[in-house]
Amino acid sequence: MVYATCSALKPESDDQVRKLVNRAEGGVLETSPFTSGEMPGFNSAIVENGWLGVLPGTLSGTLISCDGFFLSRLRRVRRQLFLYAAISTLLL
Repeated sequence: MVYATCSALKPESDDQVRKLVNRAEGGVLETSPFTSGEMPGFNSAIVENGWLGVLPGTLSGTLISCDGFFLSRLRRVRRQLFLYAAISTLLL
């Protein structure tokens, strides 16, 4: 799943993703970080947690006129997998 906004404001981007991850029902959501080279031209926009945050005019080359936006990739990890891993670890 991808959470995207045309805003770089933290309350509309980072904060919303954190809320999603913290209240996921029926499983656990975790972020799946973007990596360098995965999206050519956007390496400088990847922040430390692997999310993509672009401010207008900050990219180089043909992307210089790109508007600001935010992207975060998420995936659902079932709780059963975590429970199984925890039990397996305890039994070893």
